[in-house]
Amino acid sequence: MRFLLLILLIASVPALAQQDHDQLCKTVASVPLPPEAEIPKPSIFPACESYKSYAGIGRPVDYVAARNCAWKERTAQLASLRQNPNAPIAWVVGGSVILANIYSNGNATLQNLPLAMRMVCEQKDGFLDDALADLKARAVTGAKISGPFDLCEYAATTFEMNFCTAHTSQIEDDKHTRAFGRLSTNWTQAQKSAFAEAQKAFEDYVTTVGRRETYLGGTIRNIRVDGVEQELKQAFFDELLKFEHGDLPRGSPQDYQHADSDLNTVYRKALDAAKSPAEPSDDGEIKPGGIRDTERSWLHYRDSWIAFARLRYPSTSQDTWSQWLTATRTERLKLVLCGFNSKDSLCTPEILKSLDGEL
Repeated sequence: MRFLLLILLIASVPALAQQDHDQLCKTVASVPLPPEAEIPKPSIFPACESYKSYAGIGRPVDYVAARNCAWKERTAQLASLRQNPNAPIAWVVGGSVILANIYSNGNATLQNLPLAMRMVCEQKDGFLDDALADLKARAVTGAKISGPFDLCEYAATTFEMNFCTAHTSQIEDDKHTRAFGRLSTNWTQAQKSAFAEAQKAFEDYVTTVGRRETYLGGTIRNIRVDGVEQELKQAFFDELLKFEHGDLPRGSPQDYQHADSDLNTVYRKALDAAKSPAEPSDDGEIKPGGIRDTERSWLHYRDSWIAFARLRYPSTSQDTWSQWLTATRTERLKLVLCGFNSKDSLCTPEILKSLDGEL
């Protein structure tokens, strides 16, 4: 009966405008909390990371564990405890955010849309309006939301988007880790060990690209970095999948020589552009030292990959692998060059389109 009365009250609130969500939040503020919400104030922000149990990141999906952890995180959030360095993402993508998801979707508990709205209302930033409008539509009319409700999809401030993007990146990384495990089931131990070295070198390279060879100005730097890193990681996985299905690169020693020459040309141009940018330098600008550090990191990745490929794909020559890796690195460096000087002859429409895609 209480649930029905709340639905009727919610229905009386007009379609959400800026002035309306305050009234709706007042309406759901008295929604009862379950007994498990009564958590003593912790001394530090919990490190249980409800979002990992909720999404199955590095552990099995466990909605009960996610819910129990999220109530602890919510108590810490309401107490304004500082971020726990051992669980940085959960400081935002935890607590009431995860509880809003759980109670809107009915994950291992009864669906409770008024309680989900109360959890959304505890967010002070841009999550509010659109998320509340969708939940209100579900509560009043039974309208279906496309797919499971996920509060991060409504992130509207830079602060929220940075944390939600990091959360999404962890989900993608976990998917790739699981996929790599499935792909390598029949590999020899030597191949697995060599791949582990190559993968570590690749991840170091990706991190260096993100932190040293990506523009870091503005308030969306973390979103931009995550986007660049995830693009590289997805390409790595897609290529590995092709190789495992027998679609291996082709190339001659002459092709590698041409690719190496092209790389040297673009590398020098990128260094010169970084020294003398066409536009005034801004905080977060890519520096020559960053390009050099990234190049060294890439060389280590190149050599580690070739060592792995020698064991896993012995029919493909070292020159062929070098040509493939070098061409890929050249395309990455063209983005750096064209970020400084879009008028350079190497800046094709395709390159400029890719550059626009990196925000």
